[in-house]
Amino acid sequence: LEQIQEVHTFDEHIDAIEKSLNDLQQQVGKAVVESTQLIAKNKENYLQKQNLVPSDIAQEFTALELLSERVQGAMETKQKEFKRAKTVRTEYLSGVDEIQRWLRQAEVQVQDRTLAPAQMKELLHRINQEIAGIYERFTMVKTNGQLIIDNCRNSNEKLLVQSTIDQLAQELGQVRAWLDEKKQQVGDSLDAWTRFMNLYQIVMAWVAEKRTFIDQTIELRTLHEARNKLN
Repeated sequence: LEQIQEVHTFDEHIDAIEKSLNDLQQQVGKAVVESTQLIAKNKENYLQKQNLVPSDIAQEFTALELLSERVQGAMETKQKEFKRAKTVRTEYLSGVDEIQRWLRQAEVQVQDRTLAPAQMKELLHRINQEIAGIYERFTMVKTNGQLIIDNCRNSNEKLLVQSTIDQLAQELGQVRAWLDEKKQQVGDSLDAWTRFMNLYQIVMAWVAEKRTFIDQTIELRTLHEARNKLN
């Protein structure tokens, strides 16, 4: 029971803790079986020889049964605590990896200067849809990170987890700022592009009209006709 209670389920060495708990589980199972067999064997002996179990020995048997149940309960509780701690650590680490991967990809895409404004607008729309899910993942990372900070005993790990959470928050804020900035730039670019194309069409229509006129053969037979053509 003391060994079970001494196990720190939020220790960062997950594999070692898991092995320790598995070893303890085997010891507990063996001890419970032995105690059950001991009680049954001795009760049977006393009943056969004197048809009753002495009260002081019966009390010892009862105490042993209660202790066996207590040890089993403690083992089950510790296994549940470890399972929860392992899940918290696993989800924290996978969440951090996922967010960091997304941040690297988003930074490269947002800073890409080779895309046309319409392509960049489409890209920004997709990233903007993704960022909502990433912030949900970040909330889970913060929750699990806080559980690790509250329960682990390693001060260096506490600092590392808090530093990682702070850094992710800062980088997510930076990407969101880039998105807002790029949206403004893309909006301005698309407006300028639209105005440019409108003016371009006007100019090209004028050029086509005048080229048609220039290509015409001019025949001047009278002074009046020459003045009209000049005008």
